[in-house]
Amino acid sequence: FLMIGYLPWFAFADSIGKSTGMLLDKASLITKVKFPVHVLPLAGTLVPYLTHTIGFVILLSYLMANGYANVKWLMLPLILFLQFSFTLGVVSILSSLSVFLRDLQQVVALLVSIWFFLTPIIYPISMIQSESTRSFYLWNPMHNFINLYREIILLGEISVLNFMIAFFFSIISYVLGGWLFMKIRPAFGDVL
Repeated sequence: FLMIGYLPWFAFADSIGKSTGMLLDKASLITKVKFPVHVLPLAGTLVPYLTHTIGFVILLSYLMANGYANVKWLMLPLILFLQFSFTLGVVSILSSLSVFLRDLQQVVALLVSIWFFLTPIIYPISMIQSESTRSFYLWNPMHNFINLYREIILLGEISVLNFMIAFFFSIISYVLGGWLFMKIRPAFGDVL
């Protein structure tokens, strides 16, 4: 239960944590060489996801050996792709804003820690007694992704509501992140 929630969260948090320093660390490439800057958020998101996908495959192999495998597992790559798209959008937003707001790195680290505890990773959502508080969790994108992973892997079901919310957040994040990054990209060389 814990690892099914923790591994996707860790891929997300690792990408977000590195996003604020991503463009600042590569300032020499961005300012002196004609460099495709738009690849940096993709690479910064892809590397943590590939690393944590290996751990997730090991976990799935263990669960498969213990009889948890079902046909719904075929949906896992789609859920992972949606989570990756969501993360890529957030990374694009944070990396582009951090060029102009240098203190964003400390704020993001704090917000990721708070977000961890606001996402039911180490506790089941059923521990929340209030129905209104539970409905608030639907607006937490990572809750929907982690809930989808748990439902598919452990229960062999998929919540259409969680899937639609995760899909919505993925599209909005990806489009908004890409638009913002491309819009302010020409100013990177001047500020860095």
